[in-house]
Amino acid sequence: MWDVKYYVSVQVLDFIAITENCSFPNQKRASCDFDFPDGNCLKKNLVGALESNRNLLSGGAPITHGWLLVETTVKALKVIEDKSLLVSHCSEVLKKNGQPLLFTPPDWHGPQIVKSVVATATEFGPQFTGIPMILLRVTGKRTRWIRQGLKRTEVVSMPPMFHVHGASYELDSGHGDGEAGMGLRLSLPKSFIQRYLPERSHTFDLQTKFGCVDNKFRRLVILLAQELEMGLRNGPMFAEGLSLTILGLLDQHYGIKSLTLDAPQKMSFKHKAKITELIDASLGSNLTIENMAEALDLSPSYFCALFSATFGAPPHKYVTQKRIDRAAYLLRSEPQKSLAEIATSTGFSSQSHLTGVFKRYMKQTPARYRAY
Repeated sequence: MWDVKYYVSVQVLDFIAITENCSFPNQKRASCDFDFPDGNCLKKNLVGALESNRNLLSGGAPITHGWLLVETTVKALKVIEDKSLLVSHCSEVLKKNGQPLLFTPPDWHGPQIVKSVVATATEFGPQFTGIPMILLRVTGKRTRWIRQGLKRTEVVSMPPMFHVHGASYELDSGHGDGEAGMGLRLSLPKSFIQRYLPERSHTFDLQTKFGCVDNKFRRLVILLAQELEMGLRNGPMFAEGLSLTILGLLDQHYGIKSLTLDAPQKMSFKHKAKITELIDASLGSNLTIENMAEALDLSPSYFCALFSATFGAPPHKYVTQKRIDRAAYLLRSEPQKSLAEIATSTGFSSQSHLTGVFKRYMKQTPARYRAY
């Protein structure tokens, strides 16, 4: 079962918290996990919850909860429309009965693993992780070209390589080409971290690294996938032991250590001013969450939580809005500048990239905005 509520950003966490004590007449409780790994199915569930509770929530919930439910659901749907889970464009391998091949029982407390078919050629839009994830190629060789702002990265995937992604990892778009094959996506839900590393559940994260080779780790992941495929044939304790060993290896070799263990509150005035200055000075460059976190000597995951609590929006969304605001100002204050020049000076990779994002935020194209 996919722990989707840890994948779809703060808005969905808000949705779950608001509806935690509300019972839905024709839906599962909003606080439970959804049995769907992809954003489209999650979207259907959220829409269903909204439709069945349009007028009043049952169970005596205050009417204000209903308005909050509507508002937060709309926000959640927008997040899902704009981004998708990392490598969700690959098709999950299913059993004949339609269930995932690597099906986990309801009482499973370990990591989540999905086995997917990787096509020869693919293109994909904005994707994110939300929680630490590892991509492991089982068969076939493939190359992906991914874009993150102005940065372009070529990533080769082939046995015995695997790629580690931190909880704050995001990409804007990309495409892949190579041999068809099979891949595994291993995810570390927050419930898993809270269960086995409770003292670090607020700060645990992994460093994003591509092209890692560790044969012991690879064998453990494949063995755990085989256990799930065979219905935990060696018993849940064996699978739990594999899970703990995997977590230990990841923490030892790729974990980000943080000195701050308390739940995030808000940034100090000094830190807020430092980050604001950094963002304003870096709108035209390749500003990353890792850069900003490093400036405050924090792990990326803890920084993201602290940033959202302080600025009221995740770092990526806040920086994008600042770039759009700067572009809008330049469009009218410097009419001699071309759209391509403005795109470059505000951190967008191309004129088309600026146009697409500008239209999404401002509901009109840059050219139309400049004309009026």
